[in-house]
Amino acid sequence: MAKLSVIIPARNEEFLLNTIEDVLKNSRGDTEVIAILDGYWPNPGIPDHPKLQIIHHTEATGQRQATNEGARLSQAEYIMKIDAHCSFDEGFDVKLMENCEYDWTVIPRMYVLDAFHWRCLSCNHEYDQGPEKTLCEQCNGTKFEKKIIWERKERKRTDYMWINDDLRMKYFDRPGLDGYGFKDMEQARKLFSHNKRPWANKIITDVMTCIGAGWFMNRERYWELGGMDEGHGSWGQMAVELSMKAWLSGGRMVVNKNTWFSHLPRTQHGFTWPYHNPGSAQEKARRHSKATTFGNQWPGQKYKWEWIIKKFAPMAGWKDAQERIKNIPLEELTLDKPNSFMPIPKLLSGTVEPLPISEIKPMKVENPIDSKPIDVKPIDLNPIPSEPVTVSVVTPKDKIIGPDSPLIKDATKSAEPGNLTKGLVYYTDNRCEERVIRVVRNQLAKIAKDKYPIVSVSQYPIDFGKNIVIDEERSYLTMFKQILMGIEALDTDIVFLVEHDVIYHAEHFEFVPPKKDIYYYNEHTWKVDAGSGQSLFYHTKQTSGCCAYRELLLKHYRTRVERIEKEGFTRRMGFEAGTHSYPRGVDNYKAKMYWTEHPNVDVRHKTNLTESRFKKEQFKSERSIRGWTLADEIPYWGKTKGCFDEFIKNIATN
Repeated sequence: MAKLSVIIPARNEEFLLNTIEDVLKNSRGDTEVIAILDGYWPNPGIPDHPKLQIIHHTEATGQRQATNEGARLSQAEYIMKIDAHCSFDEGFDVKLMENCEYDWTVIPRMYVLDAFHWRCLSCNHEYDQGPEKTLCEQCNGTKFEKKIIWERKERKRTDYMWINDDLRMKYFDRPGLDGYGFKDMEQARKLFSHNKRPWANKIITDVMTCIGAGWFMNRERYWELGGMDEGHGSWGQMAVELSMKAWLSGGRMVVNKNTWFSHLPRTQHGFTWPYHNPGSAQEKARRHSKATTFGNQWPGQKYKWEWIIKKFAPMAGWKDAQERIKNIPLEELTLDKPNSFMPIPKLLSGTVEPLPISEIKPMKVENPIDSKPIDVKPIDLNPIPSEPVTVSVVTPKDKIIGPDSPLIKDATKSAEPGNLTKGLVYYTDNRCEERVIRVVRNQLAKIAKDKYPIVSVSQYPIDFGKNIVIDEERSYLTMFKQILMGIEALDTDIVFLVEHDVIYHAEHFEFVPPKKDIYYYNEHTWKVDAGSGQSLFYHTKQTSGCCAYRELLLKHYRTRVERIEKEGFTRRMGFEAGTHSYPRGVDNYKAKMYWTEHPNVDVRHKTNLTESRFKKEQFKSERSIRGWTLADEIPYWGKTKGCFDEFIKNIATN
């Protein structure tokens, strides 16, 4: 499985093939390319490659929509969105992955791409890229060829950009700073340009914003922030959205000067936009962006929008805002109640496996700005479409990908699971409160009836499923042995691990692991304190939410038990399969998450084997508590705060 997916939304793109080849030529890590052909077939066609997925739409869906689709198809740890007219530094992927914290959005240093020249066939004089030449000023020749250059322009480099008071991305140049009353442009640059700031001499530094042509981040972080907000429409305001989400959620946007990409700007004379993007559509996107920003509605947002102005002050424009907050410390510009992070989309119950395909041939290169109120309406930030999008996954063997390709699969259909069987391993130390145990077992019995066999492993006999009793003292090793014994007693293809104090929703068991070498965890689990009824959610992988193919789990727990018997157990090893690589962990198989619409409920009581934590300071890092939400009730299940007894009785009687 790839560690990085490079996503390329493309519509009517002349240089898509050049871009794909450049990514594959310069990547040095486990990197794949997912290209979305949004309503067109490229000419020339695209040679196939084992690290390339092509998605074709009969009709265009939009750049944001295509970006989200690529991210949904990816199962990599990281994603990078790029435009279809870019070139890259050698090893760009490894350099980006080596320097990326979970909550960072990373921008490589950017150059202008010198993509092609017009060469006069009569005198060989070359003209820079632009509209097609019809007359040579040197010899009056009228015949030209397009000569591919595909090199970065060394003197056209950009590290820093900013957002003006109309929420437009700008450079620190004359056009970007013009209109703010500065006659001395050099003085304006010294005052406002971020490359003049003391922190700008570092290799990795803060940047206020970016362009949408090339950015990199953790894939789960991308969905946590809602993906690309399709409420903007197809195109526009991507830079503002990316930066506002990054900064206002408590993360960072940084430029990594250790690596670079070069981009062919469409603002150059002679280039057109691939999507129909009239002024009215651009203005609609900007209105949506303003409503979300000035209404403080971004997913995961914990700072007020003025926070980003304060951080990067002084700024051209933003006069009223800067005056209003000049005496307010940065740390006080927080929302009374932070916005929730978005749920991460659940994985498909199968995947379309690429066919073995031939090597790609190398490319041949010759050489509240003001005080005016804004009408803020509720915005649907869910990037997951309610209906499947009809697309084609194209992975032909020894073919050039094009409209006549014979091997096209409908991506709205998952790989057939066939007759895969599922079973449940229920493990208990028999120390849970009886009222909780009764509800958990009744719920599991209803869900599993005539569908899933249950093997229970306990420390004294119980009447639940096929029961196995282990005669050992309660301990972490005993728990792992119980799980192993249950897996060995099952003969199903897929195994779900279930605990005696977790109330499961039936939807949890509908998931089918797409890969046989991955451990999957349902992260939609709320915790509730049995004493106070306080409910809590944060993203975490826990053993009680794990499922995987039996053979993988069997191998893992046999190795885990054997190792602990020899070396003893340390928390450094971790409890969950796949969350730490060997030698710290048990093996090198990875863990992935899935997400159900309805959550499970992890009841925290006085006799839990693991510690119950309901305060942030009990955790070592913010990364361990992403999506932290304290609540009085649990979605679907109902109110818990101050009424846990009633909560548990309601479940028991339903």
